[in-house]
Amino acid sequence: MHRRDQGGPSSLHKPKVEQDITPDSIHKLIGAGESLSLEFKAIFPKNATEIAQDIAAFSNTHGGTILIGVTDEGDVVGVTKTDETMQRIVGAANSICKPSIRPAMGKTTLENGKQVVWVRVAKNCEALTMVYGKCYVRNGPVAVPVEDSNELKRLLPKQKQSKSRLAIGIISVLSVVFLSFALVNRPFSKRRLEQNSVTRSTDAKRSFELAVSYETRGDDEQAISALEDAIRTDPSFGEAYLRAAYLCQQDDRFDDAVNFLKRADQSPEAQDPRFARRVKAMHLYLDGDDDKALQEYKLLTDAAPQDSYSLYYYADLAWEMGRFEEAKTALDRCLQNSAFDPLCNFDEMMLQVSNNNFDDVLESSKRLAHLGVDYPWFDLPVGLALVGRDEIQAADEKFSHFGDLSKNFHGSLHFVTAQEYKLDLLTYQGKIADARSLVYKVAALETQEERAGPLLDMAMADAVLGNKQEAIAEVNEAHRISAGDYSRSRTEKVLAIVGAGKNPEQNVGKTAKGESAVRIGPLDSDFIIAMRALREGRANVAVRYLEFARQKDDDSLYGFFLGQAYMQARDWGKAADEMRKVQEAKGRILSLGELPVVAWPLTFYYAGRCNEELRRQSQAESSYRRFLQLWHDADSNLRQIGDARLRLNRLSAKKF
Repeated sequence: MHRRDQGGPSSLHKPKVEQDITPDSIHKLIGAGESLSLEFKAIFPKNATEIAQDIAAFSNTHGGTILIGVTDEGDVVGVTKTDETMQRIVGAANSICKPSIRPAMGKTTLENGKQVVWVRVAKNCEALTMVYGKCYVRNGPVAVPVEDSNELKRLLPKQKQSKSRLAIGIISVLSVVFLSFALVNRPFSKRRLEQNSVTRSTDAKRSFELAVSYETRGDDEQAISALEDAIRTDPSFGEAYLRAAYLCQQDDRFDDAVNFLKRADQSPEAQDPRFARRVKAMHLYLDGDDDKALQEYKLLTDAAPQDSYSLYYYADLAWEMGRFEEAKTALDRCLQNSAFDPLCNFDEMMLQVSNNNFDDVLESSKRLAHLGVDYPWFDLPVGLALVGRDEIQAADEKFSHFGDLSKNFHGSLHFVTAQEYKLDLLTYQGKIADARSLVYKVAALETQEERAGPLLDMAMADAVLGNKQEAIAEVNEAHRISAGDYSRSRTEKVLAIVGAGKNPEQNVGKTAKGESAVRIGPLDSDFIIAMRALREGRANVAVRYLEFARQKDDDSLYGFFLGQAYMQARDWGKAADEMRKVQEAKGRILSLGELPVVAWPLTFYYAGRCNEELRRQSQAESSYRRFLQLWHDADSNLRQIGDARLRLNRLSAKKF
């Protein structure tokens, strides 16, 4: 993932816009038809590489013009999202074409109101423009690759002819280096391709390699698209199915991940015991059996210590489970194999966030940028580290920058992910109304199944704040559209907090008419029972069930409510200790999302109350001041703010 300066993309990524081509000129170009110097496209291609090949071909030939919004037959269909289309062209010309080029472009509105995006590409007289190590030229109305070395020599700019042999050698080496760099981070992928080289078509392998390069650059959606191309070309391509399942799981597309995984399991490669184990590990993970999945990944990495991809998944799962030492060991092994592996570096930075090593994250980011390791997702751990240091404005700029990068990538994943992190940032500051407004805007951008996530995040925040009606409205909508038991489990937790949940003893194993049974795990059941006891004033019962849950899973959610249960039991010392433990887990809360981030500032409010009861006046004052400092821009109607101010004023008055 590519780290850029805060504040948005540099000028290199902005479209170079010249004076618009007039409608008259557009009609004349369309009338002339496609040719050596003119290309029509009805829409921006699904695969951005296609537009990059056209740009490179014009650059390597005599220059030319691309009209988007015009069919091959010359019919004007128009472009609806012109600005987005222009940004995608910029992304292809900058990220895929090497060296990067900046074509002139603009948009022209015709008499019928339809808009055409035009792109003018000048001939590059200094060097050949390559696309993934290949040279393309115009051959009549199409772009074609040049394979012959003599032809490449002829195409080299005249001032470079004396060094043509060296140049062609460099081109060949660069092609190999590029693909090797993309694949070195995934050694097993390369090996599997080699072993299946007899049966794999050239097109399928090329699409797979292209997917790996997209993933290495952080464009997961384009990577999945390339894998789908590989699968269409070769429906038995097990490795492509498995890689697509991995990517979909990472992007929370669980249904798609399951479907790809089923196809991987049915592929001929499933006869390979190691491949079958990788499929099994992912099946276990998607089924929620994390312990067994972790065992499978450990066996995989013990058997193949150079398998960076399995090491990454082993580390990623261990980190999610809070087994930080195991995660660190796996990441160390991964980075020993390939120091520049972007995924393992990303997870190492997230692990540093989890361990509150916020300064280390910023240092890692600077070091990787200096070494030229470009991966846009690095913005996320850096942003979280800045939140950890309470540099809120800088964190907001980092998340905004990550969202802006979506203009250079396929799909909206980067933008939506950035908004979800900004949602957490708003609740951290107590800006609940702004957060609630944002969550519905984000939900409108996502598919129905994905929409449940942001709604549940907001519902959890409202539940922790005691906003019962808002939480119920959000959770009911999320529950209605969510898919899978994971979302339903979170729904049950929210409803348990606000007092609208069911008795788990009556709910487990029951099936409503027309619905599948809702599986509630033992920890969820313990939590629901504890929350019910807390609402009914049975503090000792709540303490017992929350302690039992935390013994099995050291989740900050259980610690936060255990502190409140101790407060209800008037055990102020233990309550203060629980709030302190939650405060010490700040990085884990920010990175893993076990407890809504809004709860972290609230721990200082509750700690103030505990210390007040314990007659620790200076500590109580310090806690209240810290809370009010964190929420200095919060919504003024939040009851915790008013109460903290009254308590602090009362304590301060006692000094005189």
